[in-house]
Amino acid sequence: MIPPLAGLDGAALREIEALPRRGAPAPWEDHPLSRGGARARAWFRGHLGSRTGQFFVVRDPAGTAAGLVGIESVAWVPRVAELALLRLPAGRRGIAAVRALVQVGFADWNLARLHAVVPEDRPAEIRALLAAGFRIEARMRGHFRGPRGRRDALWLGVVAGARGEAAGLPRRGPGTRSAGRGPELRLAPLRRADLAHTHRWRNDPETRDPLVAKPFFLTPEESRRWLTGLARRGTERAYFARLADGRPVGYGRVKEISRRHGTGLLEWAIGEPGLRGRGLGRSLGAAVLDRAFGEIGLRRVYGLVADWNAANLGCVRSLGFEVEGRLRRHFVVAGRPCDAIVVGLAR
Repeated sequence: MIPPLAGLDGAALREIEALPRRGAPAPWEDHPLSRGGARARAWFRGHLGSRTGQFFVVRDPAGTAAGLVGIESVAWVPRVAELALLRLPAGRRGIAAVRALVQVGFADWNLARLHAVVPEDRPAEIRALLAAGFRIEARMRGHFRGPRGRRDALWLGVVAGARGEAAGLPRRGPGTRSAGRGPELRLAPLRRADLAHTHRWRNDPETRDPLVAKPFFLTPEESRRWLTGLARRGTERAYFARLADGRPVGYGRVKEISRRHGTGLLEWAIGEPGLRGRGLGRSLGAAVLDRAFGEIGLRRVYGLVADWNAANLGCVRSLGFEVEGRLRRHFVVAGRPCDAIVVGLAR
């Protein structure tokens, strides 16, 4: 019997391009491999040997290419990754493909957790994920844009060796975003001169652990390369915050920006230890929100908060974020897995 998945190579990529064209479901419709042509081939050449993911061809019993799926956005420190179901065959073949991806992720790559974000009106993908052991962990309201208006997204996840139900959380936060902003901050795009501060902060456990983040960058050179590539990528904005007197305070980022759907993932932190506990975190969050909704033009933002971090959860809820679900064992802090709480805010 021919395995359901085969490694993607140049010949297989040409087979995929020869299949009848149909749009990939959100959020993968803008992926270079979904577009095909020269852009897909250039992306494929640039990602050969990448440690952040791999794509596979789904083959039918006769060995003919029938779909394209992958594992990407691999984070090796918490050992989590996302499934990309660019062209998932219907029925049992699609279920077998997702199960094979799970086998690759858990058995071959020793990952601890996999997840996928799928529009709620994609029953084939959702059925395949549920059949492979995934559980619906969060509903992200109005996350995708389609021809018939906004659509909710389902965040589905599976933990290695676990099949339990996701823990429930209330969906709504305690109230709307209040007008008070706290101390005045000046937020500006991150510059090269600011990288020494952000690198130090993100390697400080007092800053890093509440974010459940890996170190910001491993070397100053990697920091500079990342900053240089920001404008080219177009999927992330980074900001540096100072007090009115010019003292550095912290930073904020809007990541995973989708122009098509108007969404982004927010992150911010007070980096200077002596400035924590003064209400600056809420002021910085409000300033980053203003950039996301105003300058960038997003209509929905979301974030992930470690379940043990009551202070951060209270901060984001005071800004109007609503709790949308829980991702089981999504983060690792000091060698111990913890759940992530999904929060979202739409204007």
